[in-house]
Amino acid sequence: MKEFKLITAHELAEIIRKSVPSIYNAVSEGSEGETIPFSVKIGRRRLWLMSDVQEWIENLPRTSVSTSSRVIEKKKPKLNEI
Repeated sequence: MKEFKLITAHELAEIIRKSVPSIYNAVSEGSEGETIPFSVKIGRRRLWLMSDVQEWIENLPRTSVSTSSRVIEKKKPKLNEI
């Protein structure tokens, strides 16, 4: 029999670096699968399958650092430029 590891919203929040309220907001707004992994409801509890969370993370779009997102340091003015 296959073993299923279920995690809570608090555990999910740590993994995906979001707050617990934002996770529940995403559930209530119907944006599961986009902004958070799909969940299952067991009784009154909403839980996430760890395998679904891992798959969701693996399927996130890859990003690269572009020049527009880099922090550009401003040079300090020289004394004779003031």
